Amino acid sequence: MRDRRCLAAFLFSVCIALLGSAWGEENLLLNPGFEDGVEPWKNAGNAAFIGRVTWHAQSSDWSVGVGNDEGVQDAYGEWSQVVQLPAVISDETKYTFTVHVLVETSYKGKTMMKLEFQDRDGDILETAERSFRLAAGQNWQKRRLKDLAPAGTKSIRVICRSEEMQPGTGRSVIWFDNVSLEESK
Repeated sequence: MRDRRCLAAFLFSVCIALLGSAWGEENLLLNPGFEDGVEPWKNAGNAAFIGRVTWHAQSSDWSVGVGNDEGVQDAYGEWSQVVQLPAVISDETKYTFTVHVLVETSYKGKTMMKLEFQDRDGDILETAERSFRLAAGQNWQKRRLKDLAPAGTKSIRVICRSEEMQPGTGRSVIWFDNVSLEESK
């Protein structure tokens, strides 16, 4: 009887794994937890700190952050990655962009998630974005952005961004970890 229960549990796990991939719930991003360095992620901005560290990870060992302890007024910083799709999208397709965010106690700024749907030449067809302000000093928070990629999309750029950042007095970083982009059925 115990062997049957173990076999049933195993088969159930296999079915769930297969259904997940059949439903398109596969993370299209490479290195979503920043465990293998920062490639293929790119960063940009004029904030005082844009980097990768071990002491603020949501899970595993690494996360990336944007901070402005001693920077300029209205600074910004971002982390982005471009996902090349296997083929050009012929019909609108829904995607879900998820990021885990942690805000330090002295952080003053606005956080933004953004999707750029690009054609074969890298030109932007459409964008989708979500801006939000988070209360400082709380635990990691999950944020999502869902949108339809238009027909003609060949690549999607995901962006985790902080903007309108004011100089802080220490501990003024926003952290990003466990980022995902999934096709939603």
